[in-house]
Amino acid sequence: MDKPTTEPAGELRRTVRRGYLADRWQRKDGTRTPLWGKGDRYTVRVWNTLDDRPLNQSFPDGRKTAARQFLEDFRSGVWERDERARRASQQAARDRDRVPVLNAYAAEWLTRQHDTKGSTLENYSRHLAHRIGPPLGSLRLDQITRARVDAWLSAMLQPVPEDAPHRPPPPAPGEMPRPCARSTARVALSILGTILNAAADDGLIQSNPTRRVRLSPAVEDVPRAVLTPAQVRALIDNAPDWLRPFVVLIAATGMRQQEAAGLTAGQVRLGLAPHVIVDRQLVSYNAQDGHALGSTKTGRSRRVPLPADAAAVLAAAVEGLPPESLVFTTPAGVPLMRYRTVKLWNTLAAAAGVPVVRYRGWHELRHAYASHQIAAGVPVNAVAAALGHSVEVCLRTYGHLIPDTDNRLRTVAEGLISGRLALENTP
Repeated sequence: MDKPTTEPAGELRRTVRRGYLADRWQRKDGTRTPLWGKGDRYTVRVWNTLDDRPLNQSFPDGRKTAARQFLEDFRSGVWERDERARRASQQAARDRDRVPVLNAYAAEWLTRQHDTKGSTLENYSRHLAHRIGPPLGSLRLDQITRARVDAWLSAMLQPVPEDAPHRPPPPAPGEMPRPCARSTARVALSILGTILNAAADDGLIQSNPTRRVRLSPAVEDVPRAVLTPAQVRALIDNAPDWLRPFVVLIAATGMRQQEAAGLTAGQVRLGLAPHVIVDRQLVSYNAQDGHALGSTKTGRSRRVPLPADAAAVLAAAVEGLPPESLVFTTPAGVPLMRYRTVKLWNTLAAAAGVPVVRYRGWHELRHAYASHQIAAGVPVNAVAAALGHSVEVCLRTYGHLIPDTDNRLRTVAEGLISGRLALENTP
C-alpha cells in the first residue's frame, strides 16, 4: 500500500499526483478488520484533485482491479482530463438552460427600445410575428446557426405567387415564412441581426450568425413605370368625393401615405404661398384609444408648396375643422390606417384603369410626383427637400429622368477636348 507519511500541500499537491489504495476488510498481515463484510471493501484516496482537496472513491469486494485502474488513471492524468471534460459539459448544459428562446428574448428586447418611434416598433413586431418568430422563435438563441439563417432567407426570397393575398395570416409555429419582396426580406434580416447583436452583447451567444450575411437590394432590369398625367387625373376623377382630396394631396405634394393620413388642419397653410407642413404621420388607431401621431420616417419636418388647384381642394376639406383634427377620415370618421388604404387603392386603381403593382399602392403617386418634377428640370435638391429624401437617394432613384443629360454631357466633353469649352468667370 503506497501511502505518504504526510499530505502534500500547496503547489506540490497540485503537481504531484499521489494517492493510495486501502483494503477496509483485511489488514496487510491477512487478519480481518472490524469492518469485515460491511460496505465497500476498497477505498482509493487521492489528494491532487481539481478542487485541491482530498477525494475518496470506494469500490465493492471483487473490484480491486478497477480500484487500481482508477488510481493509475489519476496518477497519469487521465482522471483529470476526463473530469475537466465532464465539468465543461455540465457547465455548457447550465449555460444552455439560461439562454432564452428567440421569441422570449425579442419580447424583452422590444421593451428596451426607448428611443425608437412607435411606428418602428410596430414594424419590428409585425416582422417578428410574420417572418422571424414562426420558424426561429422557438429556438434558443445559441441554436440559431448560419445554416438556419440561410434556409430562412431562401424561403422568403422565393417568387411571390400572383394570387397571394396582400396581408396573409402569419405562418404556424415551425413553418418557414411566406415568400415576400426582396426589400421586405432585407428588413427582416436587419431586425434579426440587430436582436442577435444585442444577445451577443448580453453574453448569451458568442457571435451573431447573421454578421456576414449580405442581401443586396433588388436590381430592376427595366426602369420602374411612372404614372402619366392622364392616369393621375383618372385616379382623381374616379375617387369618391370623401377620398378625392387625399388623392389630390399625395399627387400634388409627393407625401408618403401615412404622412397624408396624419395631416391635421393646422398643417395646411393657405394664402399667397399655400403649402403644407409635413412633420408627423399616422402611426396607430384603435376604437378605444383613438389615433396616435408620430414623427415622420426621417424624423425631420419639411415644407411642401401646394399648387393652386390642390390648395382650393384642401381649403374645402379643412373648412371648419379645429387645427388638431385629422383632415382625412372615412365617412364613418375612422382614420386612414395603412391596412385600410391598401384596399382603397386597389379599388380606385381598378376603376381608373391603372395597373395594380404589388407592394406599391399609394407610393405610385409619390413616385409620379418625383419623376415628373425631375423630368421637368426642377433641381434635384428641391425635389429631395419636398420628398423628405436625401439628395443621394433622390439621384439614385430618379437621376435617369434628368432631362437631356446625355446630350449635355456630350456637349461639355466635346468642348473640353477641342479646347473650345467656355467657362463662366474663368480668370
